[in-house]
Amino acid sequence: MDFQELINTRKSTRYFSDKTVAKDVLETIVKEAQRTPSWVNAQPWKVYISSGDSLKTVKRIYLENNMKGIKGSPDFKNLSRTEWPKFSRENMVGATEQFNNTPGFNESQITLFNAPHIVYLTIPVGSPDWSIHDLGMFSQTLMLSAQNQGLDSAIAYALVKYPDVLHENLNIPNDELIGIGIALGYGDDTHPLNQGVRERNALTRVLTMID
Repeated sequence: MDFQELINTRKSTRYFSDKTVAKDVLETIVKEAQRTPSWVNAQPWKVYISSGDSLKTVKRIYLENNMKGIKGSPDFKNLSRTEWPKFSRENMVGATEQFNNTPGFNESQITLFNAPHIVYLTIPVGSPDWSIHDLGMFSQTLMLSAQNQGLDSAIAYALVKYPDVLHENLNIPNDELIGIGIALGYGDDTHPLNQGVRERNALTRVLTMID
């Protein structure tokens, strides 16, 4: 798959099929993501992929917590949509309306999108903001590599909502911040949540050319 096709076809998948991904494919996408640049080659990231029984446990506890109304406490600060800057809030409007009008959206969140694999990315406690930037680049490279392998993906707050559950059940050390969760697998193309693509801003809204 060429680069243009990768950019144009990758999108956030909100519901996955039950089909699992071969271990060697998962290893390949992480290996390719390792080519991501980082501050002075710090490579601050660690990667944990939860599948099988471990993921069943995480999904069960997440579902119980959500049903009890337990508030999330992610390692990276979360803001309600009303607290975001105006520019970002304006961009969220369309996506929010689409989600609210699509049956099954809330259920997909609390069941972690039926994903057969979830990739958790961490950085050491006390890392500078540059490491967060590096982690974001790593996640993008990983998702593009996954797309090249015919996989679908989605980053979501719902995946990292309860970091204590992840530390305990996935043996992620407490001196690591769980920054990003990526649902990974083969999307269910027939599901309503996977229909359509969110529009991007016009270039004139984001780009300023300075001579």
